[in-house]
Amino acid sequence: MKHIVPVLLIGLLLVGCAQKEQALGIAADEATPTEVQPAQPPSPTPAPIVNIGPTKWEYKLDTTLFDAECATEALASQQNEESIRSAVELFGYSHYTMGNIWQSESCYGRSLPNGVFDKIMSDYVACGQQAFDTYAGGMGEAGWEMVSYSRMQYTTPGSQYCSAVVTDYGYEIMWKRSKMSDD
Repeated sequence: MKHIVPVLLIGLLLVGCAQKEQALGIAADEATPTEVQPAQPPSPTPAPIVNIGPTKWEYKLDTTLFDAECATEALASQQNEESIRSAVELFGYSHYTMGNIWQSESCYGRSLPNGVFDKIMSDYVACGQQAFDTYAGGMGEAGWEMVSYSRMQYTTPGSQYCSAVVTDYGYEIMWKRSKMSDD
């Protein structure tokens, strides 16, 4: 603020001098170098990039039912394992199947042979990738195209380990399609 006032005063003095010179008939080309120049307008800002024409898209983020399908497929070759059988009998195939098996293995002392759960998760992820490859061609319901997916692990805060709250291993999918209306 201290610097603004002197600058304003100098500006007013220069404007006053310029007006005085004009009143005395001094030509503009003879004006002193301290003459105030008119302010230049700011350079125009570039317009934002906007989708126009037929390439308008709408998006939705979804957690799909591939969870149960992929869990069923991933566990198919492991049904002879007692801990998997008991987990599936207790919980069934559902949105939380992978989380229930992970929890039963890590918390309840039912141990799988080395590498079995890793194999299950690998098959589960491969199933999701296959679904992505299938639907990324725009074959989804009502024109939806799967444009990305990620495998998410959801836990309630403070309940990450050995809790009654099920850990949900799920797929989070981004879908897109052409806008159905201009609203």
